[in-house]
Amino acid sequence: EPRGAFCELTPYVPGTVPRTKLLKDELARAVICAKGSELGRDSQTKKLVFCTVAKAVTVDGIPIAAKSYTLFHPSGRIYQSHASAPFDRTLADGSTVRCAAELFALEPTGTLRYCDLGAARAGSPKPRIGEGIAFHPSGRVAGMTLDEPYRAAGNSFVPGTHLAWDDTGVLRGGWAKDPITVGALG
Repeated sequence: EPRGAFCELTPYVPGTVPRTKLLKDELARAVICAKGSELGRDSQTKKLVFCTVAKAVTVDGIPIAAKSYTLFHPSGRIYQSHASAPFDRTLADGSTVRCAAELFALEPTGTLRYCDLGAARAGSPKPRIGEGIAFHPSGRVAGMTLDEPYRAAGNSFVPGTHLAWDDTGVLRGGWAKDPITVGALG
């Protein structure tokens, strides 16, 4: 079944998403979609799925950059876009994350799913500022690039390694740009 979406982080929309090339700027939900860009609406519900934002706007406390391709959840909340300035977001666990002026993604509830880290965070391991960090809905880290050596599951990981955890905090995988040895594998 065609999904009608082409971005890795696009939320699933059943059916197709017809595209309309805008002949003029058009107000859609909380943003003005840009003339000359494509606007997509769910074929069944007619709700906005994506558009390119015409001018900078703040939505749910996040400064959205002008000319940002923006995706929406069926709830109407922004799913992913690009921020025009750093912003803070409070997670479900009560901690706060500073996100850089870059790509970000939110859960349907508005909680942060992903952003490029804009400032240091407490705790260990330390994530690398300027790299992507992802969160589970609970607020636990789902993935990050290490900014310090880290030991887990009997293995040592160097800074620059990207690791992923499940929602209970168990290490589930990762990748490194340089070869590493994990157990008997190298």
